Amino acid sequence: MDIGTLIAAALLSLGIIGSDALLNADNISFRIEVSKDLVEAGYSVPLVDALMDSGMKELVDFKSIVRTPDIRSADQKSIVSAVAESFNLREVTAAFQNEFGLSQVHLAGALMGKESGFRFLMSGNSLHTGRFTLDLHSKDGEALPAFLKDVAAEVVMRVEPYAAAIAEFNDMSKSGRFRSDPASYVEFRDRWQKIIAQEARQEDNESDHAPFHNLIGMAAMLSSNNVEAAKQFREAARLNPALGVPSINLALLDLTEKRFDDAIYNAETAADAPYVKSKAFLLANTETIAGLAKWGKRDLAGAQDEFLTSVQLYGNSFWGYYYWSELQRIAGSPEDAALLRGRADQAMMSFETYPEVAFAYIRIDPSKDFNFAQIDFSNTRHVSDLEAQ
Repeated sequence: MDIGTLIAAALLSLGIIGSDALLNADNISFRIEVSKDLVEAGYSVPLVDALMDSGMKELVDFKSIVRTPDIRSADQKSIVSAVAESFNLREVTAAFQNEFGLSQVHLAGALMGKESGFRFLMSGNSLHTGRFTLDLHSKDGEALPAFLKDVAAEVVMRVEPYAAAIAEFNDMSKSGRFRSDPASYVEFRDRWQKIIAQEARQEDNESDHAPFHNLIGMAAMLSSNNVEAAKQFREAARLNPALGVPSINLALLDLTEKRFDDAIYNAETAADAPYVKSKAFLLANTETIAGLAKWGKRDLAGAQDEFLTSVQLYGNSFWGYYYWSELQRIAGSPEDAALLRGRADQAMMSFETYPEVAFAYIRIDPSKDFNFAQIDFSNTRHVSDLEAQ
């Protein structure tokens, strides 16, 4: 029995739809409600809608510099509301498209509750992953809000896998798991490389997979696996040379290993990429890296010029101001260093960070043989907070 038939049968057994519901391969027309026992337990349709919609919005509102999200939150009626308020398939599909900014998505689902727990059934078709089915059961003793959060994550996984990858990466990096458990990188890599291989979107080509490889490279870097990180960054750059961000990350990796000429080369390669040229934030990063590399080559005048260009390109170039300040400090210009450090503090207030950019996780110390430390911008308000990590 296919899951569409199973959903209809479940709804019939619950008394949610009538026996005249229409079901075939391309057209499912039936009413969907939260099962009666859940409503009687206090889980009204609006409450279930709010719980699941909240879980989905946590994932769809992800921050990315390398991939325009196909998923987006919206003020229009959500897919959850559409399902819960008994819309037919065409209206469900339209609501899903409005919520996620997609086309050719077909969904039908049911949420049921029993004494033994909760069950969620869904049948769908996504541009990214093709046809999919979900038959999810709650864990022993799991409350409905927690279960619906898991359901939301599974739905997003099928519709826009990259959003789910970002969410998992953020959780693992913020918890320090990549650093404390290097094996977690292998788990992360294998999971998402498998998802990449399963993507079925008709418009997809290899270049669409570059962001995944870049993110996997970030995970490897945070696990101190530089060989794997470089491999993934190079693969991302090969798949989509126009992106440029993987080359920025590769250049920063070169700096940590004191390959200054390679860092300059990769920074220049990134600066020539069309996407980087269109983003002042990214272009400033390439200049900052070039400045650090010239510092490593003991071309302090050249380094200063690169830092100046960085802050001219992007006024909130925190790293440009910070490293320029450090350069002035070791050069014996304390007043200039203090002024630039103050500007770095101001820039930090509105500095952009993205999970796909290595500068969000590493602080290099050129005055100490280019040793580096992992950092967490979420715990910083001032330069001194950053240096204390």
